[in-house]
Amino acid sequence: MEFLLASASPRRKEILQNLGIGFRTIPAPEIDEEIYLNNSLISPEDTALQLAEKKSLALKLTDFELALTADTVVAIDNLTLGKPKTDNEASQFLQKLSGEKHRVITAIALKKGSEKPRLSYESTDVFFKPMSDDEINWYISTGEPFGKAGGYAIQGLGSIFITSINGCYFNVVGLPITLLMKMLTKYEINFRDLIHSGGGHI
Repeated sequence: MEFLLASASPRRKEILQNLGIGFRTIPAPEIDEEIYLNNSLISPEDTALQLAEKKSLALKLTDFELALTADTVVAIDNLTLGKPKTDNEASQFLQKLSGEKHRVITAIALKKGSEKPRLSYESTDVFFKPMSDDEINWYISTGEPFGKAGGYAIQGLGSIFITSINGCYFNVVGLPITLLMKMLTKYEINFRDLIHSGGGHI
């Protein structure tokens, strides 16, 4: 079986590479995330799960392929934040996070061949220090908030605004490894079998 990462996220790719996991990257299906992010009737957890599932269902796999899709969202004050697209949106996101606790939810979908995807998610609490307008404007000027759920990167410059976290660090980056290990056992795959597996073949 071949392990596939269906994601454009360089952070998810880097996490797997740093663990020495063999995999092949394939394009992530295009999904209109705004439909889900702007729906107040859907919880942040369900939003992440539905987005990961939609991506997974759009994949055409052989019976010898196991694909991972994922989606990360940030939740605060009953709002679900995706990735900011403009300076103004990034500023709004960071103002909401400033001095507050928020949740980062990453949902994972694993799909083998034409089987129904298996879904699960991880949630981590993240605490931000109060941010001044100057700090917010400076951070936005670095360009780092864009392409990141909630408008920050815990593994980058965004770390200077974080006072503490409660839960999985890798979940905030975009791929909760412990959850992935647990989900792989459903396919009778030992996580260690993926380490240095040539080309992602298990």
